[in-house]
Amino acid sequence: MPSLTDHEFQIQDWTVNPRTQLLTGQNSETRLKPLPMALLVYMVQRPGQLIEKSALAEDVWGQEFISDQVISVAVHQIRKALNDDAKRPQFIKTIPRRGLMWIGDSPTEEASPQHTESPPRNWRTGLLLTLVVMLLFGYLAYTSRPNLTSEPSGSSADEENEAWREYSKWAYYVPNTPEGYREAVGQLDILTERFTHFAPIHVTLARLHLDMTLYGLVDRLEGYFLTRQHLEAAEAKGAEPSDVSLLKGNIALFYEWDFALARHHFREAREQEIQISPLWVGPIQFAAMQGDFAEAESLLEQARQLAPNAAGWDLHHFYLAFFRLDVDVAMERLERAKREMDERTQLWGEYPLWRERDDDSHLTRIERRLMELQGATKSELLSYDQASNKRDRLVVFTDCLLGNASNNYGQRDPVLDATYYAYAGNEDAMYTSLEKALATRQLRTLFIGLFPAFSSYRNQPRFQHILNEIGLPAGPS
Repeated sequence: MPSLTDHEFQIQDWTVNPRTQLLTGQNSETRLKPLPMALLVYMVQRPGQLIEKSALAEDVWGQEFISDQVISVAVHQIRKALNDDAKRPQFIKTIPRRGLMWIGDSPTEEASPQHTESPPRNWRTGLLLTLVVMLLFGYLAYTSRPNLTSEPSGSSADEENEAWREYSKWAYYVPNTPEGYREAVGQLDILTERFTHFAPIHVTLARLHLDMTLYGLVDRLEGYFLTRQHLEAAEAKGAEPSDVSLLKGNIALFYEWDFALARHHFREAREQEIQISPLWVGPIQFAAMQGDFAEAESLLEQARQLAPNAAGWDLHHFYLAFFRLDVDVAMERLERAKREMDERTQLWGEYPLWRERDDDSHLTRIERRLMELQGATKSELLSYDQASNKRDRLVVFTDCLLGNASNNYGQRDPVLDATYYAYAGNEDAMYTSLEKALATRQLRTLFIGLFPAFSSYRNQPRFQHILNEIGLPAGPS
């Protein structure tokens, strides 16, 4: 089939013009963005074929990696233009975990006009001059477009205000769920095409991709690529210097495990004009990882004073006490932070604290509820209820969690597995999981010196060896 990139063609009742990016039906007309149009053209030329994500990344986006969210947004825009129902598709079928398939009719090209006598030379010359003038005006319009990172004036001020308004809908209140992250990233990706010079969108997308990698929603390599991609875009579009330094520090810390470089960028950010953002969590966590809780508390308090109404401060105050296993302070801070946690997070926050207090009634309550949230069967719950002592209940509890083990995003997490094995007292299995996490450089491996589940193992030579391989101290004493 010849390329349709430069030709108008038909899809059933729709006329598609890739040059003008128009998709025209009987009663509607939609102008697609360049990438959705490129995706549409690519798919219709391969009817009935499974198109894998890697092919889309390379052939349509021209990149080695592309996130599922970006593809989903492009597909959603095409479906919306074609009135295609994702549940009962007529055009685009999604093959879960594999790719896409065009199931609509094959395209038919519009008939080309018949060859006519060549126009006179002077007409061709006039046409050429017209095209030159159009290109010149196009260039001037492009080079004089408003820059949203500069001081606004006139209509550019309205555009910047609109950019901030649309951006704020998705930047600050992302639900801590897979769907919440995917929707926020998808919507912010759309805004990058609409507000092409608005740097804060790229800063937030870089942070969200880092969070998604940390929680296991995307794999490490894809997360690294996307975080760096948005860092470079943010820097090119004039992002705040402190945001750029913080992003570089977070990338060096979490993806590259280059702690000297992370320290340099975090120090650089503090020496610049401070712009408080969620990225400040990086330096706070880094100080805690190094066992310097006084520095972590100081950084957190500075950030809170500069942005007292921002969300999340109570949660971070809780975690600093939680990592130290300062039970009384952690319990007090947990009460204030609960409104920022889902039920599972609250329960895991409480669990090590009640273990420290050896409070069997609270441990029983938490273990049983976590089993329910983890999808325990009736038989597993019955076995737990019938266990005669704390040790037997713990065995049933950890067996259930390991049997249904995945993180909140449906992925197997070796650090999470190691946590369950640690509570069960299964050292060999715990170390096998930790060594797997180390070998694959899972981002959460950086926190093992802080997690209370490993507190009784921190002084063991095998645990010390893992921390030495990472390059971090043993954590709080």
